[in-house]
Amino acid sequence: MIRTRLVLASALSAAALAAPPADAADYHHVHLTVSNATEAVRWYGQHFDCQPLSDRDDGIDCAGVQVVFDARPTLGSSERTG
Repeated sequence: MIRTRLVLASALSAAALAAPPADAADYHHVHLTVSNATEAVRWYGQHFDCQPLSDRDDGIDCAGVQVVFDARPTLGSSERTG
């Protein structure tokens, strides 16, 4: 689980550095596959200063962009995780 988080955080950071700056209004929401949506909401809130969504328990708001977590069982690798 921790390795997945670090890989995801690194991928998000790399994508943010490679892409030109975008306004939050350019993206309404994204979906991320996780093994536990509740834990993902807590982790993103702690590490990225995102706020839980008021109308659902499986997503967060990060600077105006909603990140919704799609909980699925892991297969033991990165297969079907993104």
